[in-house]
Amino acid sequence: MIELRGVVARRAVAVQIERVALVAWERNRASSLVGFRVDDRGRLVGESWVPTPGLTRDEFLFYLRSAAAACDLFEYQLTGKDRE
Repeated sequence: MIELRGVVARRAVAVQIERVALVAWERNRASSLVGFRVDDRGRLVGESWVPTPGLTRDEFLFYLRSAAAACDLFEYQLTGKDRE
């Protein structure tokens, strides 16, 4: 299993978002490929787990691009900016 993780908001930004963990939970209700949570460093992150048996290059790239796009979109929706 491969874990893909992207930072949606650094701690300094995440602490300014009211009820950031609840916001992530609500977002997870509408997402099936990427999940969002506050990590142990206080950052809002997006994660996707990729099964490796039989994984092709194209499938891996699909997961990678999907995770990156989901993190960028959520960052933009929360902050109005795409910093990463």
